[in-house]
Amino acid sequence: MSTLRASQGSAGCWLCGLPTEPHPALGPVGYWQCTGCGFVFQPHRGSAADEAARYTADYFADYGGQSYETPAPRMHEASQRASLVQRHLAGGRILEVGAASGYFVAECVRRGFQAEGIEPSAAAAQVARDRGIPVRTGTLASAAALSRTYEAVCAWHVLEHLPQPVVALQQLARLLERGGLLFLEVPNVSSVAARRHGLTWRHLEAANHVSQFDVQTLTRALASAGFEQPSVETISWREYGRLLPLRVAFDAVAYGAPRRVHPARHELIRAVARAPR
Repeated sequence: MSTLRASQGSAGCWLCGLPTEPHPALGPVGYWQCTGCGFVFQPHRGSAADEAARYTADYFADYGGQSYETPAPRMHEASQRASLVQRHLAGGRILEVGAASGYFVAECVRRGFQAEGIEPSAAAAQVARDRGIPVRTGTLASAAALSRTYEAVCAWHVLEHLPQPVVALQQLARLLERGGLLFLEVPNVSSVAARRHGLTWRHLEAANHVSQFDVQTLTRALASAGFEQPSVETISWREYGRLLPLRVAFDAVAYGAPRRVHPARHELIRAVARAPR
């Protein structure tokens, strides 16, 4: 182990402060793991501002092997997420952090919410505004510095991109009204698929994902940031597909997880948590 890599690990876990060591499977791409709580992260990554600068137009031009602007999957994804929010909230002000080009914001507006977004990529935010969708260019830190608050804040696949997740969650909490709801989704590094595929796992994305969560570490991060009553469960990435029977059959065979949600097995973690009242 090089002196540099040893010093990276000695900085301590971003969640609990205990010592870390190279992850046994993911160490080759820069991930370390806490010896106490098990949190997986890249301790050498820079500030949140440095990470935000990565999200240029090029990032969205090849999003999961296709352009982010391929409308059908983005619209379906937005609809699924908006339905989740509607199960918890009848109306009100919503902010999406990491709104990209605004599909989810537009869907929430269509359903009667007062929705807006903030997005670090100037190019993606401009695409949204060109469509009449209220998405500002900015970061989580810049949003948290404003005096605006919301009944709900949504951060779909954002937290894994940010260093110091407890700090990021505290910033998200400052955006919420008392008792407001936070909606999160992140990949699940302890899923059956992640363990099976290791360095080739589709959601690893080591160049972009600073942190990797499982149910336990995400729950811990939320509690450390002061959130209450977190509901944390895992879902299949096929939640965003359109062929439910095929999705269920594939999960049953490949992952041994035939249900839509499961406490730990699926590839994505979805959380809903309440800011202090």
